[in-house]
Amino acid sequence: MNLLNQSTALLPGSDLWVVPQYEESVWTGTIDWMMNFIILKNIRHARKNLQPEMNKLIEQTEFPSPKAPLDSIHSNILLILSDRLVPNRWVIHAPIEAKGDPKLVQTWIKQILVAAKSLKAMSIRVFIPKSIPQTDLIPLFDRELKYMKYGVEISFVQDGLNS
Repeated sequence: MNLLNQSTALLPGSDLWVVPQYEESVWTGTIDWMMNFIILKNIRHARKNLQPEMNKLIEQTEFPSPKAPLDSIHSNILLILSDRLVPNRWVIHAPIEAKGDPKLVQTWIKQILVAAKSLKAMSIRVFIPKSIPQTDLIPLFDRELKYMKYGVEISFVQDGLNS
């Protein structure tokens, strides 16, 4: 695990970038701008659910329900194939509502790592949310990686363009 600075934050080197909501990191706006505001457009887009009749038909026929790959992980996570927009393979927009609660931070970390593992990402770059001190976040990621037995390279970028 390593900490990147402003000059190396947006360089190639990680399969997956993880950004929190706009209010939690100025990097989210910068990366979203590079991707033609995909995150902002999706935040404003109301997600449509299947009609109750369709759900009943799917249940009766035991047909697999059409869901996005990350639906089972967390409905707030947005996965973006970004290899033609920024120097990586994917970007995950993972909003966090922790506000200092260690259990919510741990849940957020698990969601990120489960998504990364399902994508078979070998390297992750996490843009640290403002509400989580770096000194708290890195040990929590380390503990969760050991628990999951997931060997992945993780780098962190502090919030702010002054880091």
